[in-house]
Amino acid sequence: FPTRRSSDLAGDPHLLERRKEEIPEPCGPPTLGNDGIIKVYRSGQALTYLNNDTLCSAVRGKVVICYNINMISTVIFDMDGTLYNTEKIYFKCYRAAAKEMGLDFTFDLFAQGVGISREEANKFIKQHFGPDTDTDRLQRRTYQFVEDYLASGGEIPLMPGAREAVELFYKRGLKLGLASSNIRKWVEFYLDKTDLRRYFSALTTCEDVTHLKPNPEVFLRTAGKLDANPPNCLVFEDSTAGATAAIRAGMRTCMVPNIKEPDSFIREHAFKIYKSLEDVPADIDELLG
Repeated sequence: FPTRRSSDLAGDPHLLERRKEEIPEPCGPPTLGNDGIIKVYRSGQALTYLNNDTLCSAVRGKVVICYNINMISTVIFDMDGTLYNTEKIYFKCYRAAAKEMGLDFTFDLFAQGVGISREEANKFIKQHFGPDTDTDRLQRRTYQFVEDYLASGGEIPLMPGAREAVELFYKRGLKLGLASSNIRKWVEFYLDKTDLRRYFSALTTCEDVTHLKPNPEVFLRTAGKLDANPPNCLVFEDSTAGATAAIRAGMRTCMVPNIKEPDSFIREHAFKIYKSLEDVPADIDELLG
């Protein structure tokens, strides 16, 4: 087969086109093996297939148009700590609620609960303060402190490079989704307040799933809403629980650590680990290829 890199082909990066070539002898179909071949296209005497980085074709008398189904078509963002620097707001609200109960809520304790369900976080809280700790009261008062902060017009700061990253992928024609462990009310409020909601075609929150991160359900459900296959999804996450969930979902995962550094599982399986979303534009072709 004549072989060229996809990057050598002109036109839309999601639509690779090879025109008629004079092939002296007909070519048989390739076999699926460890070389990355993922699909076979036939058109009369034409045969076209894709591998991880190469378009190979043998065409007799026809134009062959095929989609590079190995490329990224969808980008899914986590919200808190990835797009928004809201973790510091939640920590202050936890501290205020705990103080009312005579408890000293430390940052280390807060960090243990980042990115996981409220039930799992409550286990850490009871381990720290004792089994009789009224975690329901603590969560209710924390929620109210956050609500008061938002109602008073408190700032919802974006993480560095967040807006630019969202707009970059959107302008590239990719489908965007958001997968958050937060409640829908706050997700929609943050996106509306910062004028980012218009970029997202699907929002998935804790109210839409049975199992939260590190279970992959929230990412798989978001991909389903966008009619995307997991291998065609690129995910940005700040927490170890979230990155683990995305990796388990079979998605190309990038971690941008905020509070917790990546563990050994994430370092082994993540596609990229960034210090900031500001570093993403320089890698755009590698991320989407």
